[in-house]
Amino acid sequence: MSGPSAFRVWAIVALCFCALGLTFAARSSVGVLMPIWEVDLGWSRGLSSTGSSLVLVMMALISPIAGDIIDRIGPRHVFAGGLVFMGGAIVASSQISREWEFLVLFGVIGGVGHGAISLPLVTTMMAQLLRRHSGLGTGFALSGSTAGQLPVLTLLALLVTMLGWRGAYLSFGFGLLALVPLAWLMLKGVGSEPRTHAAGHSDTATLGARLRLLARNRTFVLLTCSFVLCGFTTAGVFDVHFVPYAVSCGFPLVDSTAAHGAHGVGNMIGLILFGWLSDRLHRARLLAAMYAARALLFVLLLNTTGSLTLLFVFTVAFGILNFATLAPIASLIASHVGIRIMGLSMGLIFGAHSIGAAAGAIFGGYFYDLTARYEGVWLIALGLALVAAIFAIMVREEPDENRPRMGVPAPVPA
Repeated sequence: MSGPSAFRVWAIVALCFCALGLTFAARSSVGVLMPIWEVDLGWSRGLSSTGSSLVLVMMALISPIAGDIIDRIGPRHVFAGGLVFMGGAIVASSQISREWEFLVLFGVIGGVGHGAISLPLVTTMMAQLLRRHSGLGTGFALSGSTAGQLPVLTLLALLVTMLGWRGAYLSFGFGLLALVPLAWLMLKGVGSEPRTHAAGHSDTATLGARLRLLARNRTFVLLTCSFVLCGFTTAGVFDVHFVPYAVSCGFPLVDSTAAHGAHGVGNMIGLILFGWLSDRLHRARLLAAMYAARALLFVLLLNTTGSLTLLFVFTVAFGILNFATLAPIASLIASHVGIRIMGLSMGLIFGAHSIGAAAGAIFGGYFYDLTARYEGVWLIALGLALVAAIFAIMVREEPDENRPRMGVPAPVPA
């Protein structure tokens, strides 16, 4: 059975770019609308933040389930369903007036959609589609999470001024729903071709059997350990505590926020650059180098006081090394674990990243409460990034041919 044409493959890459742009903008829209809800609905910012936290919790819970479905029947139902959940939640949220409605509609139902269209699951779909230049294609698709959301958030802000927040959300939700038929048509047959069975493992293996296979896979365990620490150092301490740290160093709030926004530019560059490099270099060493370079950047952060230029240099460089770790990780999972279980693998790794991020966010807050300083937080993040580099360098570039992998034939004895 022949695969999709090159034109269709890159059209799907473009679809993923647009979907991720809308998805990440939907999650970030809380920050845009938080002051408006505070006045219009009388909601505290703690309530709005709780809705965002619920989205993260649902993403951690749903991603492994959605990944397992992708492994079994392909991404079509997961991707289109995620857009339905997310678009429907945003449309319904345009009519909310009570706190519980926001938490259920935006946090829980919308969170299901976010979990179905997450970065790791898009990398899984790219791996199913692309046999050559998978790193580059994955980089372009994932860059929608940064490059795509910048114009979308700007458009959302303009719609708010023109239509009010309810009209803006209604338009935004219908925009997400408009992608549903495109996804349903374009993803027909993707990942659903006849499957090669690994020795002793069929694609109908129980979830428990798949989990046991992953637990015995050295590469999966090492990458998962590294990604827990990755979450701590990025979505945990950096995303939550960078702006407060910059303000404590004497930078104005506007400048501190702008510097954090520049991080998104770095993300876009890094996704494409390291996606391209993942097709050409030793992937484990590349990943280890990225973690080590991230550790060194915390040294730069500790010396940015008084220099706005250095602050921006740090955020852009940190962004280049942030989302980009997904490209070599996805490539290593595809070759060492197998395409047929990659959705579950990436979903679990993403859940581990979320656990690390939650730990980092909580740790940073408590550490600051105890010491009234952030320097110790960055030093600990530096050390953990180096530990992540050690985990990564322990991964073999070539998989162990004697270990069966889902969808990869085991060697036949002579």
